[in-house]
Amino acid sequence: MWAWIHQSSGKFDFEELDELMDLARKNGLKVILNTILESVPYWLGRKYPDARYKTSDGKLISLEAHEHMQIGGWPGLCFDHPGVEEEGAKFLKALARRYRNHEALLAYDVWNEPDLKHCYPGDAIFCYCDNSLNKFKLWLKNKYGALNNLNRAWSRKYSSWKEVYPPSLLYSSYPDMIDWRRFGIFHLTEIAAWRANTIRKIDGIHPTATHPYASAYGGNLAIHLWDEWLLGKGVDILGLSSFPLWRENMNDPVLHFYNLEAIKDAAQGKTFWIDSNLLFQVCLPHSRWGLFFKRCDYLIPYFNNDIKKKCQIPAVRVRSREQG
Repeated sequence: MWAWIHQSSGKFDFEELDELMDLARKNGLKVILNTILESVPYWLGRKYPDARYKTSDGKLISLEAHEHMQIGGWPGLCFDHPGVEEEGAKFLKALARRYRNHEALLAYDVWNEPDLKHCYPGDAIFCYCDNSLNKFKLWLKNKYGALNNLNRAWSRKYSSWKEVYPPSLLYSSYPDMIDWRRFGIFHLTEIAAWRANTIRKIDGIHPTATHPYASAYGGNLAIHLWDEWLLGKGVDILGLSSFPLWRENMNDPVLHFYNLEAIKDAAQGKTFWIDSNLLFQVCLPHSRWGLFFKRCDYLIPYFNNDIKKKCQIPAVRVRSREQG
């Protein structure tokens, strides 16, 4: 959304979103606005080339389109850069100002599947830019105080904080990597709360939400860096992207229900929601047919009778134009 609407600094084009919001209102629908700050305007990347994500080996990540981000600008720019944070705040405030009084607005989704790995292929982790390194060092100073304390914890002989550098996946030891990952968890939580609070400054009525795609305690904590128990504290609604056939073994409903229960518990009494369709999988290419929705039949025995009846829906196929 950000890349599509934010035309230049201070200039926004809401025409298409206005139309969608009005259509929702006319048809009695409610809308959760997904802000998608992981799709940044290309002009912002040109303005701040030093804000591109940087891997441990020095590679700068370019902005591009992706299968789930057709408008481009993915995977975004580093929000540790003050210029990116400033423009991101302008967009969030403009969005809230535009729709806070719209009848169709239900909530704001401030982060779709929060992740500081950004689904980047390979083993790369972000971010090693100067701004991120400075924040990491500040976090270390708050944790250890004196440099000598860090030296004892990491078994190092640093003579200056300028020498401190986070570990890479190829070369690291346990103490420094654990701190690097702990900082990432803290920082992701901080960014999510910043997004929610930025919107609240303009719209204090409509709730803010976020949703990871699984529980971090199923093996994602050290890699993708969200902790749902911390994440939920900064937003009003905590949810889950529910893709049982895509993300999980289709013969293991236990894992799927574990994720649902874990995120619900992490909401700690706040509203819990499922962002994506529980009963149907994402559209899949299917021969000469246009789209094929695959049923999650393996889950049906675990539902109660009312839900079972609703599940008895045939797969939906859309014919191609050649087939009429």
